[in-house]
Amino acid sequence: MTRNTKEEKYARILRWHFRHYPRLETRDLVKLAYQDVFGNRHFHSGSEEALLRIENEMKSYSPDAGRCVLVEPVSPEPAVGWVRVNLAAWKQRGGRFSVLADICAASAATSPSDPIGFPERLHWMSAFLSREGIPVPGESLDNWLAIMKSDGYAPVSHSTAYTNLYRPAYRVVRFTLLADLLPLRQQTDPPSMEKTDDRKG
Repeated sequence: MTRNTKEEKYARILRWHFRHYPRLETRDLVKLAYQDVFGNRHFHSGSEEALLRIENEMKSYSPDAGRCVLVEPVSPEPAVGWVRVNLAAWKQRGGRFSVLADICAASAATSPSDPIGFPERLHWMSAFLSREGIPVPGESLDNWLAIMKSDGYAPVSHSTAYTNLYRPAYRVVRFTLLADLLPLRQQTDPPSMEKTDDRKG
């Protein structure tokens, strides 16, 4: 397989997430695929409500919860696709949550509704897990595809193990909108798939 194919770029994203979150389950992979295909399609609130939810979510966060990267890859082409913005890291870097809430709302307006590409991503994931010999707990990705189809591709939550270990608190946004509107623009280049940080599994 040529290294510049879309599937290989997707494999780099999977390696990044397994390196940072080694205890993830198939449910967490399905969520990642969902975000790549649908973005923040499930986002139905305006900027004001989004801001309130972010502020309420951060009230329960401990000071050390910000030991994470600011931007995480979701799409094979981050510069034109979707990324996760970690709330604690955003706050540590001086970002205003009101700005992030605006970006969330603007990103939602661009969220696609067609599931085309979702089965392909689960196929890439299955091939990657088989090729790398990585055992992942949870329902098989084939079963998850059937579940997602029957549910009309409704959003899925993180696994209990992932939530307890990594305490995810982020927002999924279009990177182009993030780069255009963010006061921390110099700190938000598309994330490298090869770099590591101090987060441990």
